[in-house]
Amino acid sequence: GFDVTSPRTVNNSYGIRAYNKACTIENNYIHDTVRDGILLERASSGCTVKNNKLLHVSQAGMDVRGSNHIIESNEISGTIQYPPELKADSYWGNTTQRVADADCFRFFGVDHVFKNNYCHDITYGIQYGDQGVVIGENIDPHNDGFQTWGDASLGIAHDIVFDGNTIILQGSGGGFTNKSIQMAGGAYNITFKNNVFRTTLGALFTSAVSNIILDHNTWVGDKTNSGTWGVDSALCTTGCVVTNNIFAYHRNGVGYLRTSGA
Repeated sequence: GFDVTSPRTVNNSYGIRAYNKACTIENNYIHDTVRDGILLERASSGCTVKNNKLLHVSQAGMDVRGSNHIIESNEISGTIQYPPELKADSYWGNTTQRVADADCFRFFGVDHVFKNNYCHDITYGIQYGDQGVVIGENIDPHNDGFQTWGDASLGIAHDIVFDGNTIILQGSGGGFTNKSIQMAGGAYNITFKNNVFRTTLGALFTSAVSNIILDHNTWVGDKTNSGTWGVDSALCTTGCVVTNNIFAYHRNGVGYLRTSGA
């Protein structure tokens, strides 16, 4: 039941950052942070994160590492790539080094369950808060619903289930656009089932992943955007299964489902 925001300190101001076992983070309002709303570090395990609302946090609503976490019924919206503090920083504000982004969830580690979460309205351009005050800028993020990549220090993602989540992200900016899922770097044994994804791009595997199951999901593209597409599984090395999904409004060469090659 806490109202949580962070001091306006560059680079290190999270909402809640947990390193421990069996923590419970529930029914909090977490907003206007300079970094992630909730960060479960690699040392954490067995935590329950439930019924939290995260608004105008930066980089990702949640960054989940460690093991055996339950992430359930949380709402994320308005993630910001550059709060003023990050854009002014000598590293984050340098366009040749910039790695800032604006995502719903990032996931690493093992044996997590993400269930019935809702992420929406992460947009491009200037970001406004109450009474029209400028609170940040989304210059060039590729907004992702669920994202992981290959970083052994964070823990390669595997044996994770995503069930009944809703991701609604529309629009584009600066040549970048949004997607429901982006996975890379050896992630394996990942299941997405019963989710609703309404994004310009669906799922993208950007380097070798394996044993990915996409079952009974609904994928809705952007019928006004000729570049919209569904699932690109060309870089799944083995064991990827796509069954019983519904696809709508995916228009370009990748189309609804791309399985190999160009």
